[in-house]
Amino acid sequence: MAYEYVSKKEVSIAREEIEEKIHKVQKYLEKECILTFQYYLVGSASNKRHLVTRIKNGNKGFDLDYNIVIQKINRDYKKPKDIKNCLINAFNMFLDNPYKSCENSTSVFTIKKLNKKTKTIEYSFDFAIVDYFDEEIKNPNYNPFIDSLNEEFYVYERQRYIKFNKKTQQYFWEIRKIASNHRFKERYIKNNGLWEDLRKIYLDKKNNNPTCKKSRILYYETVNEIIEKL
Repeated sequence: MAYEYVSKKEVSIAREEIEEKIHKVQKYLEKECILTFQYYLVGSASNKRHLVTRIKNGNKGFDLDYNIVIQKINRDYKKPKDIKNCLINAFNMFLDNPYKSCENSTSVFTIKKLNKKTKTIEYSFDFAIVDYFDEEIKNPNYNPFIDSLNEEFYVYERQRYIKFNKKTQQYFWEIRKIASNHRFKERYIKNNGLWEDLRKIYLDKKNNNPTCKKSRILYYETVNEIIEKL
């Protein structure tokens, strides 16, 4: 099993197709006074990373990840289960062949586009439903008697997402861990002209991954390796 990069053109086509449907869902839910949301491309295709991969000659194509950020919502739909089911049902209204109906999973719902001739998946889209809030975290090094310039509290932007427990059939908001500052590191790598080096190392890691680490872990490892060299 070997991975290859997906061309920018193919990614762009997939984005245009699904985002047309996203806009229809936005308009429908707003018109029905149910909820409003924004969406963001995240992961390997975001921030001009150009890191979308697929298995060579595979039958599952490639996938793109989106965050759906809830804005306004009708009070009758505020429960996590209602929010997710509402979005799934709305998307299903605008999915026609060769798209399959939404598949519900633990942290996302997935939409797949099929190739009927080859009976394979051309590409798929994972949607996480998220919300943001600020949280104050006490600085463990704060000492007013030593250094009054240090902040006693740091304010972090935290993210939570709707999680579905298949065993109990329950939905709830789950808070994500505080992410490392990889975006600053990304900019530093790009500014030093080493993004192509990152792409090469990342693909090598995906093709030599005996412990089956997740792609995002391999990406963080790659970023940190290059930063250490710099």
